[in-house]
Amino acid sequence: MHVRLAALALTLLAAPARADDPGPLLGLTDTEVSRSPRELLETPLSVSVVSREELRARPATDLAEALELVPGVFAQSSRNYAQDNRIAIRGFGARAQFGVRGVKVLVDGVPTTLADGQSELDSIDLAFVDRIEVVRGLASSLYGGGGGGIVSIQTLQPTPEPHASLRALFGSDHLFRQEGTATGTLGRIGYALALSHTRTSGYRDHARAEQLNLLTKLATTLDDGTGLELSFSNVSAPEAQDPGGLTRTQVGEDRGQVRLRNRELQAGERLDQQKLSLRVRRPFGPERSLTATAYWLDRDFRNALPILPSGRIRFHRTAHGGSLVWDQRWRALRVTGGLETDLQRDHRKRFDNLDGAYGTKRLDQSETVRAVGGFGQLEVSLGGGLRLIGGARYDWTEFVIGDRLVNLPSNSVRIRWRELSPRIGLHFGRSRSLQVYANWATAFRVPTTTELDAPGGGLNERLDSERAAGFELGAKGLIGERLFYDIVWFDLRVRDALIPFELAGETFFRNAGEVRRRGAEVGLSALLHPRLTFRASYTYADYRYHDYDFGGVEFDGEREPNAPRHAAGAELRYEQPSGPFAVLSLRHFSDIEADDANSAESDGTTVSDLRVGWRLRRGALDIVPFAGVRNWSGAEFDGTVRPNAFGGRYHEPAPETELYAGVELRY
Repeated sequence: MHVRLAALALTLLAAPARADDPGPLLGLTDTEVSRSPRELLETPLSVSVVSREELRARPATDLAEALELVPGVFAQSSRNYAQDNRIAIRGFGARAQFGVRGVKVLVDGVPTTLADGQSELDSIDLAFVDRIEVVRGLASSLYGGGGGGIVSIQTLQPTPEPHASLRALFGSDHLFRQEGTATGTLGRIGYALALSHTRTSGYRDHARAEQLNLLTKLATTLDDGTGLELSFSNVSAPEAQDPGGLTRTQVGEDRGQVRLRNRELQAGERLDQQKLSLRVRRPFGPERSLTATAYWLDRDFRNALPILPSGRIRFHRTAHGGSLVWDQRWRALRVTGGLETDLQRDHRKRFDNLDGAYGTKRLDQSETVRAVGGFGQLEVSLGGGLRLIGGARYDWTEFVIGDRLVNLPSNSVRIRWRELSPRIGLHFGRSRSLQVYANWATAFRVPTTTELDAPGGGLNERLDSERAAGFELGAKGLIGERLFYDIVWFDLRVRDALIPFELAGETFFRNAGEVRRRGAEVGLSALLHPRLTFRASYTYADYRYHDYDFGGVEFDGEREPNAPRHAAGAELRYEQPSGPFAVLSLRHFSDIEADDANSAESDGTTVSDLRVGWRLRRGALDIVPFAGVRNWSGAEFDGTVRPNAFGGRYHEPAPETELYAGVELRY
């Protein structure tokens, strides 16, 4: 029996559209991701908010589930825990071979995207998430490198009264998941504690995974109004096997098979990571505030790649950094500015892969990345509901890579990038029914340390940073207190796009001349009845290469891989405060190109989910059994596409029909 208990507790708490709390659904909520806190309706950017109530209606085994209905976002998951989710915003991140690229990820205001642009999602468990804010436009003027989009996650917050929950779930492919949370206040100290454990055999062969996540948080407010928040997270993943990509022929033979070399070389990873952060916010009256953050991270990572000879990797990473952000209103002006600095140190080793065991050491190098950025933004009220926004940021990034393997010629090198990211925008709004904004903005991202690897060894010092600039025109508003709409058109160009390609199974990167991305996004949320809500989104994406050739082959006019032209989703939710609930959701995307030449593709499909449950109240205790089915029509599609993969191994099949069930206790 296929059971995915994760939806258990999440569905249980799914009531984002009740008449007594329509705010998150209808845009009546504050946002902070714009660096100047304000209500979502009045934020002059393409911003979407995913509330905790919406998260609780999903299986919650990976971050991609939470972003399925966000327009402009294409999130993929093949349940391959060794590769992380693929999260693309307006095409940024679509070509990532693993992890997230081109998109900045923040957790509680602290960057999860490190100095070299790599984002780790291992520490993000949906059981710990309170809300998610997504900026769907170019944002390097505020956040620096990787600003093709922003995913800002806020985790559980302390509560005045004690709350606790326990959840156990069982699911398809021997999925077993346990979660526990507790929040409250002792004296003047608020606390939030969360623990989760996940174990699965995986949908495909050689896809076992196990992970333990911990989050602890303490918060208090001093007499002068200063707020302090201290957080600590720990991730332990002793096993995450990688079944690898398949060719279309292999998918047709057996969707659940493992690539043979991945099994022979025991491809997969394991890690241990700890992260400590401190956030301090000091208000100076109602119109001024200073926010300071600091973080420290330690990560031990081991990875077995299906590569001969040197496919065993070990590295130890330490990183730390901090920021200061000042926000002030003065009559018709609002000024926001700040300074950020990040330091990342990696010690990387590579060994021969002897059927999964360590062989001769082939690489031993230190990798240090320093990043410093300063930004400023000025907002002027021109009267009549019209505002002018202008800002810019300057970033300096330095890579210092040193060879520690004495029997090889030194390949130590120092590379620097300097980037200026301006933005200018207009916002007009005199009523809640119509808010209009227009922005011209820029973004950039530097290559990561792994993307700088050159075929044949050494570093590709000719690889340039990726730069983007473009326009967006949007409108959003609230109609009749029951319908929220969000409509955006955008047109942007990306120069020196970082394109992956494979040689002998190993991934390298090159620059494309130019990519033009044009599209439109629509988001709707409606309160149909006090117990019935509806949400929908649609994205049109026309992403094409211009001025791009490689090896004498022209790719001008070809579509960018891993970006469907059409993507749409809808969700209908019914819930009683005490009693039954049900959620029906549909998601559709069109065919996806798998390589730069558009010679191979991944088929589009429509995926349907259904989840039902019952909330039983016994005094202060809620008991919520639930059950559901994902992809109940049995559609066959790729959970993840590997662009330009060697030998046509583009496809990582997604699971077919999955059932899940479980129970949650909440006090």
